Amino acid sequence: MNLNNLKKMMLAIEKKQPINMFRFKELVAQLNILHRVEAADIRGIKIKGDRYQIYYIHPTIKHEIEKLITNLGHDRISAGGQNLSHHHKVQGSFILIRQIQEHPKVITFDTEGNYQARITLSRIAVILENRQVFLNIEKIINFLSKYTDVPSEQPLDFLFGAGNEISNSLHLNLLNHYEHLYLCLDCDLGGLKIAKNINTLLPLKPMTFVQPYDIELRLSRVVESCSPDELAKLAQFSLNAPAFIQPYVQLILRMQRRLEQESYLNEE
Repeated sequence: MNLNNLKKMMLAIEKKQPINMFRFKELVAQLNILHRVEAADIRGIKIKGDRYQIYYIHPTIKHEIEKLITNLGHDRISAGGQNLSHHHKVQGSFILIRQIQEHPKVITFDTEGNYQARITLSRIAVILENRQVFLNIEKIINFLSKYTDVPSEQPLDFLFGAGNEISNSLHLNLLNHYEHLYLCLDCDLGGLKIAKNINTLLPLKPMTFVQPYDIELRLSRVVESCSPDELAKLAQFSLNAPAFIQPYVQLILRMQRRLEQESYLNEE
C-alpha cells in the first residue's frame, strides 16, 4: 500500500480540496489498524464525479493515519523503525562486475551517482541480463567470440544488468565511462525494453544489441510461439523503438518467436 498517496490525500483534505473518496477508502481499508473501517467512518460531500470534499474521518482512523504518515520518514533509514522503508527508494545502488578469469566485484554508487570501483575499468563493457550467464562467464565469452561481433580479444568488463536495474540513472556516470556498450540481452520484448531504457539514459553512447549471427535459425527452432498479447505489445513498442534495435523487433514480430540468452550456454 502506498502511504505516499495517502499522505497526499490527507494533505488535500486538510486544505479542503476534493479527492477521490472511493480510492481514499480503499487505501484506508488496506491499513493494518485495529479499528474496523465502516462505511460511515469516512464521509464527504460530492463535488463532481468521484471527487468529494471530506468533512469527517473517524477519530481513531485519523489518528492511526497521522501516526503512520509521521513515521513514514524522509528516506528508507528513517522509515525503517516502523517497517515502512519500502515506501522509499534505496539510497544508492550497486552493480556486479567481472573481468576474464577474475571473481565478480561490486561497484557501489551514492545518491548522486558517484561510484567506487576497486578495479581498473576497461574501455568496453558487455551488459549481461541473466544471472546464469554472468556466472558462466567462460562459456559466454567463447560464445561471443564465435557468434557475435563483440571484440572478445580486447579487455572487457562484464556487468550484471539484473534486468532493468542497469538503466538506473545512478549508473549514468559509470556507463558513460565506456567507449562502447554491448547489450547482451534476451531476444524478447523484455530485453528490447532494457536496451531502449539504456539508450534513453545514454542517447549518444555507441551501443550494440548483441545477438548471434544465426539468430533467425535459432528462433526457428523454438517450438512455443509468442502470445497474441505479447505480439501486440511488441508492435506497439516498435512505434518508438530506437533504430539500433528495430531489426530485432521486426524479426521477432515476423517469426513470432523469442529466445532467452541462457540458450547460448548450450554451445560446445
